[in-house]
Amino acid sequence: QTLERVTAARSRAQQATGPDAAGQADHELQRSVGSLLAVAEAYPDLKANASFLDLQHQLATLEEDLSFARQYYNAVVRKYNTLQQTFPVSVIAAPAGFRTAEYFQADDDSREAPDVSTA
Repeated sequence: QTLERVTAARSRAQQATGPDAAGQADHELQRSVGSLLAVAEAYPDLKANASFLDLQHQLATLEEDLSFARQYYNAVVRKYNTLQQTFPVSVIAAPAGFRTAEYFQADDDSREAPDVSTA
């Protein structure tokens, strides 16, 4: 059941469009992966399995990469939005249809530990 939730959340994350939808899908994926790792704590055989240890390492590496990508994206959005508000770009940007970009923001509850039931 937990693995099915991870798979479904991953699918929604891949199909998300726009920073807001991607942020929500990423949050859901993060929670489901956290649940998977928490459930694994209850099974010592699984926790000691080399494949599962490799999966944990890959997930940790992926989370670091995503964190750096979010920071880079937000830095580029800040620079883009600031540039749009400076003269002479502001005179050209609005009539040409350029709009401010959205920041990628994580929800406050994404920082909480996942609620896990082993049933």
